[in-house]
Amino acid sequence: MKRLVWSIALLVIVVGFAASTNAQERDSGPNRDEVEGMMDAYILSKLQDALELTDEQFGTMVVAQKKLQDTRRDYRQGRMTLLRRMRQTLRRDQAREEELTRLLDELDNLEIEFSQNQRARYAAIDDILEIRQSARYRILEAEIQRRLTQLMRQVRGRRDPPRPFE
Repeated sequence: MKRLVWSIALLVIVVGFAASTNAQERDSGPNRDEVEGMMDAYILSKLQDALELTDEQFGTMVVAQKKLQDTRRDYRQGRMTLLRRMRQTLRRDQAREEELTRLLDELDNLEIEFSQNQRARYAAIDDILEIRQSARYRILEAEIQRRLTQLMRQVRGRRDPPRPFE
């Protein structure tokens, strides 16, 4: 039954992605939230099969995986915001060292906090899974990340020429 639900969910995602790809030719395409939602659904569908999760594990794993993804998204957004502020500060002719030092400290603190939060999220996932499932989870996660990186490079290669370093 669960496999049928996931098959239907994946079909809806694929159809939605195809529709948004067609829309992309007319406008800017799916927004970041839509793409992230599709990626989350893809990851969850792979977890179910690859880790052979019980129904109980799957229910708690959905929540734990979402928390991990949210932690990563919050970090990326915070990091991009800080880097943007740094870039703007450096563009000003008289960027004060104190301001740059404060921004660098904020970035360091953000990275430390992210590392701690991510470690806690992994610990929560490991509490749900058996040891072999945890090992398979880490491998699956790396494979999915590699594949997503390849896809993003392909998409960016078609849309944007490389930007020079500023």
